[in-house]
Amino acid sequence: MHSEDQIQLMMLKTKDGLDEIPKGKGRGSNLKIWSSVIYHKNDNDIEDISANQENDLSTKRSQGERNYFRNSEALENFHCAIGPVLKAAQIFGMFPVSGVGSSSLSKLQFKIFSFLTIYSGFIALMVSFMTIVSMIHMLKTFNANTFQIRVNYNFVYGLYVFVVSKLATFTWNFTDLFIMLVATGLAERYKSLNKKLAITMTKCQTAFNWRELREDYAILSCIVKKVDDHISPIILLSFANNVYFICLQLLNGLSISDENSVLSEAYFFGSFAFLICRTCAVTLLTARIHDQSKQALPYLYNCSTSSYSVEVQRLQYQLATDDIALTGLRFFSITRNFMLAVAGAIITYEVVLLQFNGK
Repeated sequence: MHSEDQIQLMMLKTKDGLDEIPKGKGRGSNLKIWSSVIYHKNDNDIEDISANQENDLSTKRSQGERNYFRNSEALENFHCAIGPVLKAAQIFGMFPVSGVGSSSLSKLQFKIFSFLTIYSGFIALMVSFMTIVSMIHMLKTFNANTFQIRVNYNFVYGLYVFVVSKLATFTWNFTDLFIMLVATGLAERYKSLNKKLAITMTKCQTAFNWRELREDYAILSCIVKKVDDHISPIILLSFANNVYFICLQLLNGLSISDENSVLSEAYFFGSFAFLICRTCAVTLLTARIHDQSKQALPYLYNCSTSSYSVEVQRLQYQLATDDIALTGLRFFSITRNFMLAVAGAIITYEVVLLQFNGK
């Protein structure tokens, strides 16, 4: 079987993820996948590409993949886009990897015995120690104020609790930010392919290479599934934390007394509104991946008879049947409908908590 036929067979199995891709394809296949997540700085000029230029790009594709690492400095990729954010996170002990600010992926290195690793491990020990102390106190008291450890004031201990609290708060917020950044990068790649398809349908659909476009969608589908395999535990943890604290703050807000000051009430409503907005932002930005993966279907449904081919039919079937979305360890898929399900769950849990609190 020729190599081109193997590529076609691989693209038909995108629903099973990257695990079913035949091994031994060498460096070229990996370069092709990485080239699909690279943004050219003149991407906005895609409307000026004619049918002949599209065919020229198709024939020069393999040559461009071989020169990918040599020309990486002239390309704007996702790694460079989120590099400053990752460097800021390293201040708080996250991502102990050197080279996150460089433009080359080959400079990313993780060393066990390095300053970043030791610094991150020290911060993790600080937070873990505070968590263990809080859990022990909670088990001893079983009080509503379990995390308010009543001890004599000590400046050093107070400073330690303050620092650990800020580190934990940043980690909590950065988890949601990281999910939003990754989801936005994947959704924008789908948006770029959809734009390319829309221009094709209005200008040069007869001379367009449908096979290449189908392979691009298939490769991007594999990338989404591969990313989901790595960050789905983080997504599950993020939504579990958000739902828990929304229920807790809503319960405290409904049980608020009239003796509280105006400042405490303003802080409560401000923090609660921020938590709601952040949870909605994570859900909506992550759901864009699923939305963008389906936006190409109307163009394929309106494809003219003269342009309709087997490749168009395969692409249409692939987009209609392949469920593209980030998940929380495969327990749930993040779509727009999922936000309504979360809201319903929060209301249900809140009613139960109010009943137990009244008793």
